[in-house]
Amino acid sequence: MLASDAGWSSLAARRAHNPKVTGSNPVPATRFKKPLPLQRLFSFPGAPMQISSCLRWIPVLALLAACASPGNQSDTLARKLSADILASSSATLTLEKWCADHAMAAEPKVVARLVRGADIPASPETLARLGATGADIKYRRVQLYCGAHLFSEADNWYVPSRLTPEMNRLLEQTDTPFGKVVQPLAPYRRTFSNTMLQSPSALFEHAAVLYSASHQPIAEVRETYQRGTLAFL
Repeated sequence: MLASDAGWSSLAARRAHNPKVTGSNPVPATRFKKPLPLQRLFSFPGAPMQISSCLRWIPVLALLAACASPGNQSDTLARKLSADILASSSATLTLEKWCADHAMAAEPKVVARLVRGADIPASPETLARLGATGADIKYRRVQLYCGAHLFSEADNWYVPSRLTPEMNRLLEQTDTPFGKVVQPLAPYRRTFSNTMLQSPSALFEHAAVLYSASHQPIAEVRETYQRGTLAFL
Protein backbone atom coordinates (compact mmCIF):
# COMPACT_ATOMS: atom_id res chain seq x y z
CA MET A 1 0.00 0.00 0.00
CA LEU A 2 1.45 3.23 -1.12
CA ALA A 3 1.98 6.02 1.40
CA SER A 4 0.52 9.35 0.42
CA ASP A 5 1.33 12.84 1.67
CA ALA A 6 -1.89 14.26 0.33
CA GLY A 7 -5.39 14.16 1.70
CA TRP A 8 -7.00 15.30 4.91
CA SER A 9 -4.03 14.11 6.91
CA SER A 10 -1.70 16.57 5.23
CA LEU A 11 -0.99 19.95 6.80
CA ALA A 12 -1.98 21.74 3.58
CA ALA A 13 -5.30 19.99 3.46
CA ARG A 14 -6.03 20.66 7.14
CA ARG A 15 -5.15 24.33 6.72
CA ALA A 16 -7.43 24.52 3.69
CA HIS A 17 -10.21 23.08 5.81
CA ASN A 18 -9.40 25.12 8.90
CA PRO A 19 -6.99 28.09 8.49
CA LYS A 20 -6.42 28.22 12.26
CA VAL A 21 -4.70 24.84 12.31
CA THR A 22 -0.95 25.13 12.97
CA GLY A 23 0.05 21.54 12.77
CA SER A 24 0.69 18.75 15.24
CA ASN A 25 3.55 20.71 16.84
CA PRO A 26 2.28 24.24 17.28
CA VAL A 27 4.85 27.00 17.61
CA PRO A 28 5.29 28.50 21.07
CA ALA A 29 2.96 31.35 21.72
CA THR A 30 4.59 34.83 21.77
CA ARG A 31 3.92 36.67 25.03
CA PHE A 32 4.05 40.46 25.04
CA LYS A 33 4.99 42.00 28.36
CA LYS A 34 3.05 44.94 29.60
CA PRO A 35 5.09 48.16 29.64
CA LEU A 36 6.63 48.93 33.02
CA PRO A 37 4.78 51.46 35.10
CA LEU A 38 6.44 54.83 34.76
CA GLN A 39 7.50 54.94 38.40
CA ARG A 40 9.51 51.73 37.93
CA LEU A 41 11.74 53.59 35.50
CA PHE A 42 12.89 55.76 38.40
CA SER A 43 13.60 52.95 40.84
CA PHE A 44 16.73 50.97 41.61
CA PRO A 45 17.09 47.34 42.63
CA GLY A 46 16.33 46.98 46.29
CA ALA A 47 15.29 50.62 46.61
CA PRO A 48 12.02 51.31 44.78
CA MET A 49 10.97 54.93 44.69
CA GLN A 50 7.74 56.42 43.44
CA ILE A 51 7.90 59.44 41.16
CA SER A 52 5.86 61.39 43.67
CA SER A 53 8.51 60.61 46.28
CA CYS A 54 11.22 61.87 43.94
CA LEU A 55 9.32 65.07 43.34
CA ARG A 56 8.92 65.62 47.05
CA TRP A 57 12.74 65.75 47.35
CA ILE A 58 13.11 68.66 44.91
CA PRO A 59 12.37 71.42 47.50
CA VAL A 60 14.74 69.72 49.95
CA LEU A 61 17.54 69.62 47.40
CA ALA A 62 16.95 73.27 46.56
CA LEU A 63 17.17 74.11 50.26
CA LEU A 64 20.44 72.19 50.60
CA ALA A 65 21.85 74.05 47.62
CA ALA A 66 20.90 77.35 49.24
CA CYS A 67 22.54 76.30 52.49
CA ALA A 68 25.76 75.67 50.60
CA SER A 69 25.95 79.30 49.48
CA PRO A 70 29.02 81.23 50.68
CA GLY A 71 27.00 83.39 53.09
CA ASN A 72 25.46 80.45 54.91
CA GLN A 73 28.76 78.57 54.90
CA SER A 74 30.47 81.52 56.59
CA ASP A 75 27.77 81.67 59.23
CA THR A 76 28.04 77.93 59.90
CA LEU A 77 31.83 78.07 60.24
CA ALA A 78 31.65 81.14 62.50
CA ARG A 79 29.25 79.35 64.84
CA LYS A 80 31.51 76.30 64.89
CA LEU A 81 34.56 78.38 65.80
CA SER A 82 32.57 80.16 68.49
CA ALA A 83 31.46 76.82 69.95
CA ASP A 84 35.03 75.47 69.85
CA ILE A 85 36.30 78.48 71.81
CA LEU A 86 33.48 78.26 74.34
CA ALA A 87 34.32 74.61 74.96
CA SER A 88 38.04 75.33 75.37
CA SER A 89 40.11 76.54 78.30
CA SER A 90 42.28 78.66 75.97
CA ALA A 91 41.06 80.76 73.07
CA THR A 92 44.65 81.14 71.83
CA LEU A 93 45.22 77.39 71.54
CA THR A 94 41.84 76.96 69.84
CA LEU A 95 42.76 79.62 67.28
CA GLU A 96 46.10 77.95 66.60
CA LYS A 97 44.36 74.63 65.97
CA TRP A 98 41.87 76.37 63.67
CA CYS A 99 44.74 78.00 61.78
CA ALA A 100 46.51 74.64 61.40
CA ASP A 101 43.38 72.68 60.42
CA HIS A 102 42.66 75.12 57.58
CA ALA A 103 46.31 75.54 56.49
CA MET A 104 46.13 79.31 56.90
CA ALA A 105 49.82 79.87 57.65
CA ALA A 106 53.11 78.06 57.11
CA GLU A 107 53.55 78.11 60.89
CA PRO A 108 50.16 77.99 62.63
CA LYS A 109 51.19 80.20 65.51
CA VAL A 110 49.02 82.95 66.97
CA VAL A 111 50.92 86.15 67.70
CA ALA A 112 49.64 89.11 69.72
CA ARG A 113 50.40 92.57 68.41
CA LEU A 114 50.18 95.11 71.20
CA VAL A 115 48.07 98.19 70.57
CA ARG A 116 49.97 100.76 72.57
CA GLY A 117 48.51 103.95 73.96
CA ALA A 118 45.06 102.46 74.47
CA ASP A 119 43.63 102.58 77.97
CA ILE A 120 40.05 101.66 78.80
CA PRO A 121 39.24 101.75 82.53
CA ALA A 122 37.62 98.64 84.01
CA SER A 123 33.89 99.02 84.53
CA PRO A 124 32.33 98.56 87.98
CA GLU A 125 30.96 95.22 86.74
CA THR A 126 34.45 94.08 85.69
CA LEU A 127 35.90 95.11 89.06
CA ALA A 128 33.16 93.17 90.82
CA ARG A 129 33.75 90.05 88.73
CA LEU A 130 37.50 90.22 89.42
CA GLY A 131 37.07 91.12 93.09
CA ALA A 132 39.55 93.99 92.70
CA THR A 133 39.79 97.77 92.78
CA GLY A 134 40.75 100.03 89.90
CA ALA A 135 44.26 100.43 91.31
CA ASP A 136 44.77 96.66 91.13
CA ILE A 137 44.00 96.39 87.41
CA LYS A 138 46.12 96.73 84.31
CA TYR A 139 44.72 97.03 80.79
CA ARG A 140 46.14 95.42 77.64
CA ARG A 141 44.76 95.56 74.11
CA VAL A 142 46.07 93.23 71.42
CA GLN A 143 45.35 92.05 67.91
CA LEU A 144 45.81 88.31 67.40
CA TYR A 145 47.22 87.19 64.06
CA CYS A 146 47.91 83.83 62.51
CA GLY A 147 50.23 84.46 59.61
CA ALA A 148 48.87 87.48 57.75
CA HIS A 149 45.30 86.96 59.00
CA LEU A 150 43.76 89.06 61.77
CA PHE A 151 41.86 86.59 63.95
CA SER A 152 40.69 88.73 66.86
CA GLU A 153 40.98 91.96 68.75
CA ALA A 154 41.05 91.57 72.53
CA ASP A 155 40.63 93.90 75.47
CA ASN A 156 42.13 92.47 78.65
CA TRP A 157 41.84 93.70 82.23
CA TYR A 158 44.10 91.62 84.48
CA VAL A 159 45.33 91.62 88.08
CA PRO A 160 49.17 91.70 88.05
CA SER A 161 49.44 90.73 91.74
CA ARG A 162 47.87 87.36 90.91
CA LEU A 163 50.49 86.58 88.26
CA THR A 164 54.17 85.77 88.57
CA PRO A 165 56.85 88.43 87.89
CA GLU A 166 57.85 86.62 84.71
CA MET A 167 54.26 86.61 83.48
CA ASN A 168 54.00 90.35 84.10
CA ARG A 169 57.24 90.94 82.22
CA LEU A 170 56.02 89.00 79.22
CA LEU A 171 52.72 90.88 79.18
CA GLU A 172 54.41 94.27 79.37
CA GLN A 173 57.40 93.73 77.10
CA THR A 174 56.45 91.12 74.53
CA ASP A 175 53.68 90.29 72.07
CA THR A 176 52.94 86.92 73.68
CA PRO A 177 49.18 86.22 73.85
CA PHE A 178 47.72 86.41 77.36
CA GLY A 179 46.48 82.83 77.18
CA LYS A 180 49.98 81.50 76.56
CA VAL A 181 51.54 83.69 79.25
CA VAL A 182 49.26 82.32 81.98
CA GLN A 183 49.32 78.67 80.86
CA PRO A 184 51.39 77.63 83.95
CA LEU A 185 48.37 78.62 86.08
CA ALA A 186 46.22 76.04 84.28
CA PRO A 187 43.51 78.65 83.63
CA TYR A 188 39.91 78.07 82.67
CA ARG A 189 37.28 80.40 81.29
CA ARG A 190 33.76 81.28 82.29
CA THR A 191 32.01 83.09 79.48
CA PHE A 192 29.28 85.50 80.51
CA SER A 193 28.51 86.98 77.09
CA ASN A 194 28.42 85.42 73.62
CA THR A 195 27.12 87.52 70.73
CA MET A 196 27.00 86.80 67.00
CA LEU A 197 27.66 90.04 65.10
CA GLN A 198 26.27 91.41 61.85
CA SER A 199 29.37 93.33 60.85
CA PRO A 200 31.44 93.57 57.66
CA SER A 201 34.61 92.92 59.67
CA ALA A 202 33.62 90.93 62.78
CA LEU A 203 31.87 87.58 63.28
CA PHE A 204 31.17 87.27 67.00
CA GLU A 205 32.21 88.54 70.40
CA HIS A 206 32.95 86.73 73.65
CA ALA A 207 33.39 88.17 77.12
CA ALA A 208 34.82 85.92 79.81
CA VAL A 209 36.56 85.78 83.15
CA LEU A 210 39.75 83.72 83.39
CA TYR A 211 40.39 81.79 86.59
CA SER A 212 43.50 80.05 87.83
CA ALA A 213 43.41 76.39 88.84
CA SER A 214 42.87 77.61 92.41
CA HIS A 215 39.63 79.33 91.20
CA GLN A 216 40.96 82.85 91.64
CA PRO A 217 39.91 85.34 88.94
CA ILE A 218 42.98 86.67 87.17
CA ALA A 219 41.57 88.55 84.16
CA GLU A 220 38.54 89.57 82.18
CA VAL A 221 38.69 89.53 78.41
CA ARG A 222 36.46 90.87 75.67
CA GLU A 223 37.35 89.25 72.35
CA THR A 224 35.99 90.32 68.98
CA TYR A 225 36.64 87.62 66.38
CA GLN A 226 37.29 88.84 62.87
CA ARG A 227 36.42 87.63 59.40
CA GLY A 228 40.10 86.89 58.87
CA THR A 229 39.41 83.54 60.55
CA LEU A 230 37.52 82.56 57.37
CA ALA A 231 40.13 83.76 54.88
CA PHE A 232 40.56 80.17 53.62
CA LEU A 233 37.10 80.21 51.96
